Amino acid sequence: MGNISLAKSMSDDPGEVKSRLEHAEKICLMIKNFMTSLANFSRTGNPTFKTEHMGRLLKNTSHLAFQNRRIEKKLSIADNLEIVEMDPVLIREVIINLLKNSENSMNDGGLIIIKGEKELLGNGSNLPLKKGVYVKITIKDNGPGIPPEKLKNIFKPTFSAKKGFGIPLSYYIIKKHNGHFVIDSQPGEGTTCTIYIPISQNSKPN
Repeated sequence: MGNISLAKSMSDDPGEVKSRLEHAEKICLMIKNFMTSLANFSRTGNPTFKTEHMGRLLKNTSHLAFQNRRIEKKLSIADNLEIVEMDPVLIREVIINLLKNSENSMNDGGLIIIKGEKELLGNGSNLPLKKGVYVKITIKDNGPGIPPEKLKNIFKPTFSAKKGFGIPLSYYIIKKHNGHFVIDSQPGEGTTCTIYIPISQNSKPN
């Protein structure tokens, strides 16, 4: 981060070079915060909760995650997306991990749809969640999909992705947020990841 700051001050190009350095600086800061949060999480097994606006976090995170320009991204965030009690660093890393997994599955390009909405779960819901209002995040790609033999083991601790954060740890983090994480996939038909996190009773973010 120090070298990036120095390079910014020495750069004679106020445009593209500075923009790329600022982007790299944001990524470095995000990684630094993530490592600190993950270290705390590994010691206690609990996230560091803050009241945050999920819509803002989802929008900012989706802009940082992509490197492959052949991947088309469509973002749909509801205007009434709620405030959530969460560890924003860990939730951001979960979302980035899912986006990277989708990106890595489509080397020749493709489409990723990122959707954030509010959903009311009642007594008739088949999800293992208490009734109430949840923020629902959906990440859907049109990649090759996941074979059934891998899909049935995807949340087990022994399962790991080739790169990234890891699906089992992502699942555990969402569970510690009193939420739920579902993956639906068929070979040749893409993959859909859905996350549910309960809204906060607080009206304002920290």
